[in-house]
Amino acid sequence: MIIDEFLARYLIKLRTGKFDVQMKLSRLLFSMLFSAVLFGCTDTGIKTNRKIQRIHNDLFTVDAHSASAINFLYKKNFDPARLNDFGSFDYPRMEQGGLDACFFAIFPGKNIKGESNIDITFKRIEKTVDAIANSIADNPDIVEAALHPDDGYRIVKEGRKAIYMGVESGFAINSVEMVKEYFDMGIRYMTLCLNINSLLCDSSTDPKGAEHNGVSQLGMDVIEEMNRLGMMVDVSNVSDKSFNDILEHSKAPVIVSHSACRALCSNHRNISDEMLLRLKGNGGVVNITLLSQLLKSPGIDNNSVQQKLSDLKEKYKDLIKADPARYGDEYNIERERIVKESGQNASVADLVDHIEHVIQVIGIDYVGISSDFDGGGGVDGCKDVTEIENITRELILRGYSRSEIKKIWGGNFMRVFREVAKVAERN
Repeated sequence: MIIDEFLARYLIKLRTGKFDVQMKLSRLLFSMLFSAVLFGCTDTGIKTNRKIQRIHNDLFTVDAHSASAINFLYKKNFDPARLNDFGSFDYPRMEQGGLDACFFAIFPGKNIKGESNIDITFKRIEKTVDAIANSIADNPDIVEAALHPDDGYRIVKEGRKAIYMGVESGFAINSVEMVKEYFDMGIRYMTLCLNINSLLCDSSTDPKGAEHNGVSQLGMDVIEEMNRLGMMVDVSNVSDKSFNDILEHSKAPVIVSHSACRALCSNHRNISDEMLLRLKGNGGVVNITLLSQLLKSPGIDNNSVQQKLSDLKEKYKDLIKADPARYGDEYNIERERIVKESGQNASVADLVDHIEHVIQVIGIDYVGISSDFDGGGGVDGCKDVTEIENITRELILRGYSRSEIKKIWGGNFMRVFREVAKVAERN
């Protein structure tokens, strides 16, 4: 039954021309042979699961972008060291799912332009960093703060989990000097903008359009400082012009911490095949994320869906300041309902379709995985960190080898992290 389902899935993809036929036929042949061995045993289900678990446990798994950092600041009853009945992440579930390293993308809050908001933003980020650091200090036998790419591997070998930190949005920056302040806090990547233009660059989704015609002069200076320090430049959410400017200006490879492929889902936040080719030339990595809106086009008019999501943000705009925890819970529930009703609810298979598209266009050395858990991330088959093994399962069923899956599940991301550190060492 499992083999029939697997073959049917691939015959559909081959017939529609969605993926390169020669590449897929070779993987299909491998998978058939793999499946014949794997499923030809007695007690098939048990042995299959054990095989997948062994491979998954052998990986060094990295979530390149988790929004769960918001729980540390806003959830009054959130204790990451115990199993919680809300959200998508805590340390016990991290262990259960087999996630080795997590990059907490610290959300700076609502994007409000103006100098007065910079201080508010800075204090919010600083407070979140302190809360994460305190949880690590309270649980030294479970987790450890990681700063260098090699730290993660060492920490996992010692039987613990590695916690890295990034900052989501250039709204946290209004001067070059602030980059060093964030780096000294332990921040190791920064997204240059979010849903609207920042002081650093234009966003792909600002309703007012371009403000800087790509990257501003401050943005260029900030990129240079990030290169100098060894902080990864995250080009998620940026406009196409900003993307090209950043790759032209950065001396180090960049990351796309949470995005997907525009060829499979025409969301402006996704990256085109042309951008993928430029990313390969830069030596960077795109991390495909578990966000339905980026993985699957809606079954109804996209403008209608986007208008509903925009109306939802307007409905909750006051609550985000008054009660951020309640905002996160209620907003995410309603957003998921809108997504499901639109026919846009994605699955693990959709996630892997995007991974395979990247591989087809630029090769297996430039793709990774991120969750965006507690920031809207989560698809059918992987709603929280306990279910990430299902991604490994899907990759195995599609014929990917252990060494290839290692690259996808963190090897490529950590390779970029190392190269960014090397550029800093040469400065």
